[in-house]
Amino acid sequence: MSLTGSLKSMEPSRKCFRMLGGVLAERTVGEVLPGLEETRSGVCSLSCNRQMLILLAQRFNQRLDGTIQEKRRGFSEMAEG
Repeated sequence: MSLTGSLKSMEPSRKCFRMLGGVLAERTVGEVLPGLEETRSGVCSLSCNRQMLILLAQRFNQRLDGTIQEKRRGFSEMAEG
């Protein structure tokens, strides 16, 4: 079970602790849970964006390789002719 899943099953008024900027802060589950869910969705979004950037970089490199090969063929034909 995930941390957010565990916290969802607890009373919102229950005391919990969260590290904020290197300081351990006492809060309630009701105060902490929305921030954790927001952070989690942000991390998921970054992960998806990272995967998309990797895919775009691979496509770019494939096209670049194709262009370089075409130029080499063109130069070879010019040198032969």
